[in-house]
Amino acid sequence: MHDTTATLTSALAELVSDELEYEVLKGKWHESPPESAIRQTAARLPNVTHDSAALACIGALGDSAFFLEYYVRPTLVNPRLYAYFYSDTNIHRAARGRVLAIFRRLQPHPELFLTYHLDTLLIKRRDSQMMALPIVQHVLSKLGNRKLWPNIIESDLDYQIVMLDTVTDSIYRTLAIHVPKQPFDPWFRYYVKRYVPVRFLDRGLGTEFRKRYPTLWWLKSEL
Repeated sequence: MHDTTATLTSALAELVSDELEYEVLKGKWHESPPESAIRQTAARLPNVTHDSAALACIGALGDSAFFLEYYVRPTLVNPRLYAYFYSDTNIHRAARGRVLAIFRRLQPHPELFLTYHLDTLLIKRRDSQMMALPIVQHVLSKLGNRKLWPNIIESDLDYQIVMLDTVTDSIYRTLAIHVPKQPFDPWFRYYVKRYVPVRFLDRGLGTEFRKRYPTLWWLKSEL
């Protein structure tokens, strides 16, 4: 991978990082990329890679099982893990409850919207990329001035209650009550520490690893 400073311990750190994501995806959501998807991705790699030399070097090892499991599979695990996390209604139950309570209060009294802390978003109508955003096409283009969108808008990172403040020939000016979802990293670390044991079967390698990465978050104290 062109890293001239790479060592066995640094390779191990990268490998464990990928495997932790896989174990959480499998343990929490009982999900794993199917073998067919892994093989299809592997077949496409030569046409889409930005590093043909590294790919050829790994392929030259002649270990197809290693290549599929430790090189290709992580590329499918990571996006699946984030997608499951951000769509999990139980994980984000508290944030969902907060935004629902606000929304139910505003339904009979939309005038109270302006009493909340609001985020402002300006969208230039002459910017084709901005105009292609779903919030523009499906929400703002259908609202009049000072009108609330009649549904809560959910993204990967938050819940929003949106009002179109003003619209001119050049801009949409939008106001929103923003309720963030739980961030991924603290939840992921908590889950790993509680449910995913990590053991060094090679004691010498474990000792060397702890010397190089003494504060790595998933390392447990030696007994």
